[in-house]
Amino acid sequence: MRILITTHYFYPENFPVINDLAITLRDQGHQVHIGTGKPNYSGGKLYKNYKLFGFKKEKYVKDINIYRTPILPRKDRKINLLLNYISYIITGSITFPYYLRKHKFDFILHYGAGPMSSIIPSIIMKFQKKTHLVIWVQDLWPETLSSYGFSDKNLLYGLLKFLVKRIYLYSDTILVQSKAFIKPVSKYADREKIFYYPNSFIDFINDSMSNKVKLPDKLIKNLNEYKCFIFAGNLGEAQSLDTIVGAAKILKDHSLCRILFIGSGSKLKWLKREKEKYNIKNIIITGPFSSSQMNEVYSKAYGLIVTLKNEDVFNYTVPSKIQSYLAAGKPIIAALSGEGGKIVTESQSGLVCDSEDVSGLANNIVKLLNTGSVQRKKYGKNGRKFFIENFEMRKKATELIAIMKKRIGYI
Repeated sequence: MRILITTHYFYPENFPVINDLAITLRDQGHQVHIGTGKPNYSGGKLYKNYKLFGFKKEKYVKDINIYRTPILPRKDRKINLLLNYISYIITGSITFPYYLRKHKFDFILHYGAGPMSSIIPSIIMKFQKKTHLVIWVQDLWPETLSSYGFSDKNLLYGLLKFLVKRIYLYSDTILVQSKAFIKPVSKYADREKIFYYPNSFIDFINDSMSNKVKLPDKLIKNLNEYKCFIFAGNLGEAQSLDTIVGAAKILKDHSLCRILFIGSGSKLKWLKREKEKYNIKNIIITGPFSSSQMNEVYSKAYGLIVTLKNEDVFNYTVPSKIQSYLAAGKPIIAALSGEGGKIVTESQSGLVCDSEDVSGLANNIVKLLNTGSVQRKKYGKNGRKFFIENFEMRKKATELIAIMKKRIGYI
């Protein structure tokens, strides 16, 4: 099939869910094109060799064409982030229809990480191409506004609610990353066009796409000398990093325990200040690493931590790191009250407490520290099995095409 993937974020930005899906679909014989912006996540500056102005066409793994529209970088202020979103909508609505005018697509897949409004250029393309538009919902809107203190009676909430209804109306198929999304999304869209389609990952343990790479010596030293619990990915407000920091303070007397934060995000500076202010020696902040490096890190981890804030909108969400953690075959320590916690419990891949439960998180880390190697290996084995059955990318990519062929009328 001929597929256009539109996304606010794409390689070399570290979004393996969509980056690897593009490769997997290509490997399965489909023609894949990417419409995106110029990379600047999460540091806020344009990556090396990219200029602010001008449209850019490039190749991704040889035969996947990427079409990059100019956007304003995120930087580190809220106004810049807003301008980043707006510039993508404006330039994408102009450049994508023009530079892709000679291409035909069986469907457009919009990866809905980030603002819901980023689908607007894809809606324009849908009507230009007279093709099928799919939105893959990663976050619940307008409900996410509640996490920023907005009431459902707020004017902005009402405007976004109207926008979401229109976007779902123009979308021919709606994929949701969590089963819990189905009910709230159904308030704004026809139930028959909503399908559960979870985030998936390449099975990197047995996959040639992921090769072992050398890690920094300092990181290797920490992984070898201590029992390291890894928190990997976005270091943002939603991730409830204060829960992990609180647990680290409780664990200060466990001399062999270390908590490693690997990633970047809006709370990185805060995290560094907390570590310095309270002299939290069992916290190590490394910055981000590539996907292939993370695979190696996971293999040396004692346990993997996942947390979210305790709010309804986040309890509906399955953090994408859960799938990568399951794939790693390591015990998971989760402070999650909702759908993500259910997956860890159902898969029997680790220990779970409620979101923002500082003492519960600390207690579960201690439990794992005192757990024998047989049980820890069992957690990892259970997680791997659950991953293969439910979240392995080749299997899920095949399912996506089956859904689309049925929706479009190929079968």
